Amino acid sequence: LKLPVGNQVRAIVLGQEFDTEARAAAIRAFTVLDRAAAPAALGSLLQNIVQPLRLREAVGLALLESEQDAARGQVVTAMKSVPYRLQVAWAQSFHS
Repeated sequence: LKLPVGNQVRAIVLGQEFDTEARAAAIRAFTVLDRAAAPAALGSLLQNIVQPLRLREAVGLALLESEQDAARGQVVTAMKSVPYRLQVAWAQSFHS
């Protein structure tokens, strides 16, 4: 499902001018509104260690919830660059 509002949500997710919590809240909506484009668009946020950990956490969880192989692969790759606590959270989400 791709809705016109998906572009606006994507702009919030990728926009540096929005605060971390607003971006984190928009991430899950983006993965639902634009399922096909979300893994590629969010992958850069996930891999970017300069991004706030809270944002990367939200990206990882949203990608895992999307149940797409490409998205899961990005989370697995990113696991080596996040703290143990986040690795555990992602692993638990991956398993469920």
